[in-house]
Amino acid sequence: MSAELAAILVKQVPPSIAAQVERAGLVAADCVFSVHGDLDPEGGSREVWLVVTSTRLAAFAPDSPDGKPLAGPFAIAEIQKVRAFQTVGSAILQVMTDGYYNPVLRYRNSARERFGRVRLQLDRLIKGLPLQLEALKAPSDLVCATCGLPLPGRGTACSRCGQDAGLFQRSLRLMKPYTGSILSLLLMMLMGVSLDLLPPQLTRILVDKVITPRHNVEWIAWILLVLVGSFTLRER
Repeated sequence: MSAELAAILVKQVPPSIAAQVERAGLVAADCVFSVHGDLDPEGGSREVWLVVTSTRLAAFAPDSPDGKPLAGPFAIAEIQKVRAFQTVGSAILQVMTDGYYNPVLRYRNSARERFGRVRLQLDRLIKGLPLQLEALKAPSDLVCATCGLPLPGRGTACSRCGQDAGLFQRSLRLMKPYTGSILSLLLMMLMGVSLDLLPPQLTRILVDKVITPRHNVEWIAWILLVLVGSFTLRER
């Protein structure tokens, strides 16, 4: 089972929070689905589960010292709306009761596609429509089926799980149709660097081999000619 699909349990409560769910008044046997989150309300890394039954929902953490829910329980009949509130690097699933949005569970942006599905099913549950649990568990073409990493596009290869040799070789394959242009650009860059290095070397020769020892005076004309030529080519 892929990491992404393992984060969604249909009609199951994770064993690690089963006792907490019962103490909070939710009936495990009535569970519609459970969804794994990875952040606590303050944004720190933490295992958190959203448990949704036909009548109530709440968020639980297996390591909770008092065994109480992190959020909820909220009665489905009292929820007016559901939304994902975007923050920097994460988002917060919120439910509206009595005209006020209550935070339920926080998750990283890497899980946004998962909780986008969850939000749609919660909307259907609130409106009394039949749930589409097969859509909740269907493999996504926007998320890697192996590691759960968001893909750069539909059907594209995962940068983490790809069987190729990495980013560098993938870049080379993408550049292959432009090999001629790239080589020409590289050659011009090398020529530009060489022209930048030439004047200091010629100046050193002029000072050390001609002016200071007062020898090789006949070199002056050639050195000046090459200097003028290098500056002319560099400006072009």
